Formats: sequence, structure tokens, C-alpha cells
Amino acid sequence: MQIGLDGYPYHSQRMPVLAPRGVVSTSQPLAAQAYYLLGDYRTTLRVLQDFEPATLRTGGFDSRWGMLGRVRLLRGAAYEQLGRRAEAREEYQQVLAQWGGADTTLQPFVRQAEQGLARLGEG
Repeated sequence: MQIGLDGYPYHSQRMPVLAPRGVVSTSQPLAAQAYYLLGDYRTTLRVLQDFEPATLRTGGFDSRWGMLGRVRLLRGAAYEQLGRRAEAREEYQQVLAQWGGADTTLQPFVRQAEQGLARLGEG
């Protein structure tokens, strides 16, 4: 087993090993995005299961806070693909709560959340 640049072990096939439960890595959203694009929605959610505000640092700088909205959007899309409508709705609503009043740079993500809610009959 080898250690990657993010400090987490990799199998010999270079597939990332999930971070230990409760440990949130900045590479997790990237891995989750890849699993989503491959159609593996359950693994997408598993990779992101600990990416929650409670696991992020509030003292000092933690760049993962900037990823949280995109993580919520990705989780919402994965839940939607799995037919888990209530959970998808909650994630999309959290994106809007976090970024609803954001500047124009983040508006494409806000629109994606709004479109997700519309697909779920909420828009």
C-alpha cells in the first residue's frame, strides 16, 4: 500500500481508500464527483458521508468550508438519482440557504439547486 499526496493510503491499483470515519479530506469531493460521473451514486454518498459542518474546524482557517455548498449539491444530485427525494430536497434547500444571496460567481450552483428542487416538484 502506498501513501498519496493527501496523506491517505492507496491500493496498488491507485484506487483511493476512503478516509477513516470522521476524517474529512479535501480530496473526498473530487473522488465523489468521479463516482457520480461513473453512475455509482451510493459510493458518492458514502465518500461524502462525513463532509458535514460538525466535522469542519471552526477555529482558524479550514478551506473545506468553501467546498460545502458544492458537496451539498453533489449529494442532492446523488440522492435524486437514487430516488431518495426527501434527502435530495434537503440538500438542495441547504445549498440555497448557504448560497441563495451569494454573488454572481456562485449563481450557477444556486440555479442547479433550484433546478433540482423543480425536478422534485418544489420549484
